[in-house]
Amino acid sequence: MSPTTSTNSAPHNPNPTYAVVTGASQGIGKSIALQLAQRNITPILVARSTEKLTALAEEIRTQHGLEPMCLPCDLGNRDSVNELLQKLEAMPHHIAYAVNNAGFGDTTPFIEREIDFIDEMLELNIRALTVLTHFFARRFRAQGSGTIMNVASTAAFQPNPYFALYGATKTYVLNLDEAINEELTGSNVRLCTLCPGPTSTAFHDRASTGRSLITKLTMSNVEDVAKQAVNGMLSGRRVIVPGLLNKALRLSTRLAPSAMLPKMSATLMRPR
Repeated sequence: MSPTTSTNSAPHNPNPTYAVVTGASQGIGKSIALQLAQRNITPILVARSTEKLTALAEEIRTQHGLEPMCLPCDLGNRDSVNELLQKLEAMPHHIAYAVNNAGFGDTTPFIEREIDFIDEMLELNIRALTVLTHFFARRFRAQGSGTIMNVASTAAFQPNPYFALYGATKTYVLNLDEAINEELTGSNVRLCTLCPGPTSTAFHDRASTGRSLITKLTMSNVEDVAKQAVNGMLSGRRVIVPGLLNKALRLSTRLAPSAMLPKMSATLMRPR
């Protein structure tokens, strides 16, 4: 049966637990999907590339005996997002986790980017994530429990010259999660925010961040980031910052005078 339409569970797991993962075709999303499968949680894979999702589903099926589902979707397109929500709404499966990972960055100076590009980033990094967070928060409250993990970045902790728009979208994600968590106190629904630093994925090719000092200093292995992300989510942590140096950088942003943060960040982000 095609992984795009399969809804059967593996023979040894008649009552599977599911996790939706967006941006699952590569990078952190793919690695998170594999980490979830290792823990016997069946991924529902969402991304634009049907071919890459199908290959990942087959890998999970072969290695872990699970039956992941593939839901190809362009999260930057509102009609496509609406179709995805309709499919998810119709699913009777027990979805216990939702990972909103899809997004992209860019280091072009803000005023040099055209509005169409800015709209594209805001549509994916903010609107799609917000719509999916709203959908799953309601679904999880109705079923009595559930966890949403939204992927932000260490860029969420300070202003980011040369990474201004991306950093602002990730600050939005972090603040949104913290506020919704407070609203949902006592509901058994919680949000956690993954804030990775530079990670060995194709993200940096598109974002052109490979020449910055921060990338050179703090690059992490994607499998390690995904493992810490899933462990943190399952253990109930609200903010997950993989890597000791990234944790130290987060602490430094709390201690430094606010007027110094843009200058510090510019030093780290400026292409070299």
